[in-house]
Amino acid sequence: MLVAGCSFGSSTRLAPFEKPPTVDGARLVLEVAGSSCEEIGEVDVREASTSVQIGVQLRGDTSECDDEGFAHTTQVVLDAPLGDRTLVDLACESPSTATGSCK
Repeated sequence: MLVAGCSFGSSTRLAPFEKPPTVDGARLVLEVAGSSCEEIGEVDVREASTSVQIGVQLRGDTSECDDEGFAHTTQVVLDAPLGDRTLVDLACESPSTATGSCK
C-alpha cells in the first residue's frame, strides 16, 4: 500500500489580518489569528505601482486545538515603501477565507 501526501488534521490556509498592519516605510508588521497549533507558513507579497497584495498562510495540525484567536505576528519588507499604495489582504479576496475581520 502506498500512502502519499496524507497528514491527518494538517492544513494550510490564508489568514486575514486581525488589525491594520504597523507600517514603517517599507517594513510592515502583520498580525493574523489562528491557533497555538499553527505557525506562519508562506507569505505571498505582490507589489504594483498602486497596490500591495499580501497573503499570510497559517499551517499546522488543528485537530487537537480549540484555541482560535491565538495571535501570530510576521514582518514583511517591501521593495519600496508602502506610501500611498493600497494594501490588499489576499485572504479577504476569496469568499472561502474571508471572515468578519475583512472589511
